[in-house]
Amino acid sequence: MGFSKITLDLTKHRLLEDCVKEKEEINFILQAANSGTWKWNVGTNQINISKNFLQLLGYADYESVLTVDECIKFIHPSDRKSICKQLQAIREQSPKSNFEAAVRICRQDGNYHWFYVRADWRRQIDDAPTMLMGVCVDIHSLKMAEEERERLYHQLRDERIRFAHILEQMPSGVILTEAPSGKLTYQNRTAEKMLGRGLDAINSYRDYGSYNFLGSSSISL
Repeated sequence: MGFSKITLDLTKHRLLEDCVKEKEEINFILQAANSGTWKWNVGTNQINISKNFLQLLGYADYESVLTVDECIKFIHPSDRKSICKQLQAIREQSPKSNFEAAVRICRQDGNYHWFYVRADWRRQIDDAPTMLMGVCVDIHSLKMAEEERERLYHQLRDERIRFAHILEQMPSGVILTEAPSGKLTYQNRTAEKMLGRGLDAINSYRDYGSYNFLGSSSISL
């Protein structure tokens, strides 16, 4: 009777398991945040795009390596010139400057989506070449909401301008005040002509109580 013993060093195996687990957690976080990563190797002029980013664009979930020129083709024509200019400046200033921009990128269905892009110069391991490593966050819904707010703001502003023109043409005096302070905020030209004073000369509508209108001694407001 006897026994045999085999001893294996599993340190690297455990480290590999930890790396795989960490990568899975990072992928989960990126998916939850509607984000993807990319890295630009300036030496080879190639950009490695993560599967998370490709999924956001509607492509298959595997990593892809493209040249800078190939990646630029996915950017909206109106944004290409400024993005190329930024990338060129960053490349010349490597590794001192970073990259940050809001850009429209074409999805597989042909529609452009807004992404927030942020990148810094990093080394993955010691003695490795410095690469521009960044993240892209899908901000399309936020951008659309912002553009809708801007559209409604301009629409409201135009309506106010038209309304103000109507008030200015009215033969009756029109006065607007704040409540409850009574501070005057607007009076049309007819009101200013009737009162003989502009807004700067009147602190509150209550001051009108001491005015003489059309021969009467005073009015009560």
